[in-house]
Amino acid sequence: NDDAEFEAEIYLKKGVGYKQASQESANREIGYIPVDTLFTPIRRVSFAADKSMERGFYDYERLVLDVETDGSITPKEALGQASYILNSHFKLFMGSFKEPEPDLNYGDSNEEIDENLLKTVEDLELNVRASNCLRNHDIKYIWQLVQKTDIDLLNTRNFGKQSLKEIKAALKQMGLSLGMTFDEKYIRRIEEAIKRSEE
Repeated sequence: NDDAEFEAEIYLKKGVGYKQASQESANREIGYIPVDTLFTPIRRVSFAADKSMERGFYDYERLVLDVETDGSITPKEALGQASYILNSHFKLFMGSFKEPEPDLNYGDSNEEIDENLLKTVEDLELNVRASNCLRNHDIKYIWQLVQKTDIDLLNTRNFGKQSLKEIKAALKQMGLSLGMTFDEKYIRRIEEAIKRSEE
């Protein structure tokens, strides 16, 4: 009927996620028509993981997210809010747990110097590839090597996981490991001891 008139009041409200019309309260006035509601501003999300080269090393992957919104917020804002919500959920499992501070300091100025730290990396008898990588990055002595972390070495061009495994095994035999730290006075004592031994 072209002459018919229609009049309605539309109620809008904020919400989260998806809500079915059947979830609305039944104690509504006559003529109230609830509809299914989608509150999320996200229209579409897709992701992909591909290889990424970091400092010449290919054993890394990067996550690529494609987020499309309805324009009420930006994709960056949506990702930030989602990350915040996810983090708040995980905190429920953490309780009062606090990660202990690692004691990474190995030597201080008053400790006796470990003779193994004064040796060169050649004393580790590594494979040619690993030896060349260390030499190309000016890592000559073991005290320099042990201050590197796994990630530091893996970020070194042409340095692979097998070489890392070999280095860690060799250091373990000496009672050493990667990721060690020394205070400045201890390092100066090491350098002075090496200088005296080379005179």
